[in-house]
Amino acid sequence: MSLTDQEIADLEAQGFHFSVTARGKEQFSAEEEADWLARNSVAATFSRAQENLVAEINVLRDAKISGGFVHDGHTFQSRQSDRENILGKGYKAQFAVLAGAAEGDLFWDPMTGSNPFVWITADNQLVTRDAHQMVALKDAGETFKAGLTFYARALKDAILAAADHDALEAIDITAGWPA
Repeated sequence: MSLTDQEIADLEAQGFHFSVTARGKEQFSAEEEADWLARNSVAATFSRAQENLVAEINVLRDAKISGGFVHDGHTFQSRQSDRENILGKGYKAQFAVLAGAAEGDLFWDPMTGSNPFVWITADNQLVTRDAHQMVALKDAGETFKAGLTFYARALKDAILAAADHDALEAIDITAGWPA
């Protein structure tokens, strides 16, 4: 197998070593040629293309999960710490509802003292929430994340089921995500 100087430099940068033939041309050793052929066969490059698309989907999913969600006319932040805060306060609100907190009661959380309970939106508005509304916010956040997670799973399944490069290219990983 004859290689250009650039191909040799690229392969040497990857850790390959070459022997020189009697004609002075560089070539793979038999073991390296077999390894190169295995890694660069159609099946290997197709498999890498699938892996790359799955990795891209993970990045898209994570960015969308952390990008905020709309509930009750407001956009709420949804980074990891935001989701933890919403879940924690949402479950506390759920216990308050079970203990009898009424709809419209903005003083359900003892931590707020004589102030009504508020949540800060993504654009820094303070919105009041009774316990029932806080449970609904928690549920909306969970539904938002689950929708993105399952949509990503469906895209990954389509990628893994693709028969060839044309089928892979037909999958638009940027379209159709739930809002």
